[in-house]
Amino acid sequence: MDNPLCALLFAEDLVESILKKSGIEWEVQKEGVRYLREHIKKERLSYEIVEGVHALMVLEWRTICYCYTQLISKGVDNRFDYNYETVITTIYYFNTGYDSVKYLKMCALLCGLTLLYFQEKDKLMSNEIAHASCEMLAYIINLYMFQMQFNAKEDWFVLSWTAQVIRRKIKNKQPIPMKNDFNTKFTFRDEPQQKGNS
Repeated sequence: MDNPLCALLFAEDLVESILKKSGIEWEVQKEGVRYLREHIKKERLSYEIVEGVHALMVLEWRTICYCYTQLISKGVDNRFDYNYETVITTIYYFNTGYDSVKYLKMCALLCGLTLLYFQEKDKLMSNEIAHASCEMLAYIINLYMFQMQFNAKEDWFVLSWTAQVIRRKIKNKQPIPMKNDFNTKFTFRDEPQQKGNS
């Protein structure tokens, strides 16, 4: 099982990268979890994941803006209310368990909402929302790791690979699947047998 801090570092790196691509500098605190980075052997965030999540966020921007408007109309203007709304959303969205496509879509939604809070609200509140988004994304991975639906030895790679496939589908204007129907289990075909010499 992966160190649970890996998922939080992954989420912080992802949110920070997406915000940076959108022109927002988010200064993640260097103390707390960040200072433990030197003890984590391998970073989980890949270029493919950042690009895939960003492409999904751009593709679904209208939906994300609608969700933001709904949050504001409900009076969600603090971390605790935001946490409540994201927990409820996550429970419904992952009602059938972990799926890499769904997880990447959730990353795009929470990164997009965080971006909108940075664009529309004060910096202090936006920082709190960013941390709440990171905690939720990390919680999802850690929960499914604990339930053995997310295998740390394989599924970080599968997540990266899925993000690359999604980004290419978006670029080529192909439909994005609702769940991971890609063949992510790699198999090697048998070598053809030589005829004649036996």
